[in-house]
Amino acid sequence: MKKRIFAVLAACCLLAAPALHAQRPAHRQRTAEEMAKYRTERMAEQLKLDDVQQQQIYRINLDFAQQMRRLHAERRAASDTTARTADRERMQELYASYDAQLKKNLSRDQYRQWSEQQERYRQGMRHRRGGGDRRPAARTERR
Repeated sequence: MKKRIFAVLAACCLLAAPALHAQRPAHRQRTAEEMAKYRTERMAEQLKLDDVQQQQIYRINLDFAQQMRRLHAERRAASDTTARTADRERMQELYASYDAQLKKNLSRDQYRQWSEQQERYRQGMRHRRGGGDRRPAARTERR
């Protein structure tokens, strides 16, 4: 009898789980302005930007966020792989342009610090996605 009750309760839980999951509020995407403001605030805090730099970096971040938003929208609309490959190349060009603009507006130390932060972020993303360098680490012999 207890097994039957347990089985009925387990079945009810399994049937109710998708309904409960569907009731979660939808994730709201930030606007390009919100993304630029958030990114600029973080950079100002981490890199100790002055007021002039903050204004310049905000404009760079806003332009970057707007272009990325357009690229993502176009990418979602494209279904064939050749269009996706072209979009990936455009995205890499956009990142290179963003990087060059930041390099112009940050001091050498600020840019170095920002580059190091970005590399740590990329390494973390690779490991979370299961990617990264899967080759065994090169061994150095000590004598």
